[in-house]
Amino acid sequence: MARAQDAGIAHIMIAGVNPTGWDQQLEWVRSGVSIAVGIHPWFVASSRQTNVDHLQQLEAFLSDHRSDIRAIGETGLDFARTQDDTLRSEQKHAFRSHIHFAAKWELPLILHAVKAHESIVTTLKSEGLPKSGGVVHSFSGSAEMAKDYVRLGFHVSFSGAITHPNRKRLHAAVAAVPDELLLVETDSPDQTPWNRRPSPNEPAFLIDVISKAAFIRNQSPEEVAQITTQNALRLFSP
Repeated sequence: MARAQDAGIAHIMIAGVNPTGWDQQLEWVRSGVSIAVGIHPWFVASSRQTNVDHLQQLEAFLSDHRSDIRAIGETGLDFARTQDDTLRSEQKHAFRSHIHFAAKWELPLILHAVKAHESIVTTLKSEGLPKSGGVVHSFSGSAEMAKDYVRLGFHVSFSGAITHPNRKRLHAAVAAVPDELLLVETDSPDQTPWNRRPSPNEPAFLIDVISKAAFIRNQSPEEVAQITTQNALRLFSP
């Protein structure tokens, strides 16, 4: 936190991944950190394995702590981890439930999308977009995929992967997103920027992502920082 502040980071958001972490996240709210809560696609199957309905837990948690929560997520689909139709079906059911929660509590969505772009876009169109919008976090796809989310009105957020010198397809996506829907992130402790590996990632390293995005978009780092800060504050406002 201190290093992030020294680097000029004004605010931090921690996204939720499963019920065991939600109460811990509430502790961070007292330190000025914003939180999102959700069930990450990787953890959807644990609800069946533990015989506990995690979606019911999420709905109850949202009801009890709505004033402390700024978004729903992470949610979405990750088909890279499984070819099992049952697990994919469970992910889709959980994703639809998160969309409904976002609409009910007027909160934006934080989407995790890996090898499931078409299914996610189709689901968003069929279920209806939450009025508060959302963001595809740590985007790693093509410019064409990014434009699909932009057409839906979703923000697209980029992390340390864009600092890799050979990720040309991803660099094209960075250039394709309009200013008003652009976000940046670290996805700490994963996706450490290229020139800081093999160290764990941390929020202070956001300046590397901003610098690379600015270079790709022919903007100054100060301009990208201002644009993305304003977008984040608008998207995740109370």
